[in-house]
Amino acid sequence: MGKREAAVSYLRDLGEQVSNTRLLEMTNQDVLAMIPRDYNVYISFDVDVISSSEIRSTGNPAPFGLSLARALSLLKDIAANARVVAFDLMEFGLPDQCIDANVEMEADRLAFLLAEVIGSLNLSGMERSV
Repeated sequence: MGKREAAVSYLRDLGEQVSNTRLLEMTNQDVLAMIPRDYNVYISFDVDVISSSEIRSTGNPAPFGLSLARALSLLKDIAANARVVAFDLMEFGLPDQCIDANVEMEADRLAFLLAEVIGSLNLSGMERSV
């Protein structure tokens, strides 16, 4: 196997990536069906998938993104039904000189989303390490 084929194989083995336009057409159950039950799941959630009408403080806001409510519903379902071992929230923020009350409200919304996802985690069978 050549280097290119090895790289493609490695990336394929990492898992599935779902675009926001594809996600708009999928139900939460469709997404859950993509996640093998015995896998450790790492969710990297890019804030720019949320509709620009709700979250604008990102480098590439999505004109046809998910509502914050749909994103929360999906993430909570994944957290409750999959073995989530890590979660990150990416692509949020603006330069200091651009931060205003609207940006702070958006940060509060995302903090709420994060707290709700953490509260939904299914921790049964997970060992705790300190």
